[in-house]
Amino acid sequence: DEWWVHHPDWDVQWEDDEKVCFAKIADQERAEFLRQVYEIQWHGNCSHDLQTHQISSGFGASFGTQVKAFQVAIKQKRPYQMTKHW
Repeated sequence: DEWWVHHPDWDVQWEDDEKVCFAKIADQERAEFLRQVYEIQWHGNCSHDLQTHQISSGFGASFGTQVKAFQVAIKQKRPYQMTKHW
């Protein structure tokens, strides 16, 4: 949902086949983290992004590699992008 993409401190409260209801995230620490990620991803320096390839060593290894790379990118305040499979 395009609206949700640009409102990172909101979450789905409930949804059905016709509607989605959003509410502000009550956990301020989580909301702040999501706002920081949004700022880095949407307003960061894309010429200084961190890119990692998806590895083919099973789901756990692939997912773990992406999580670690994302954590490094956020810590370094760099946009993150997963590139094509090796």
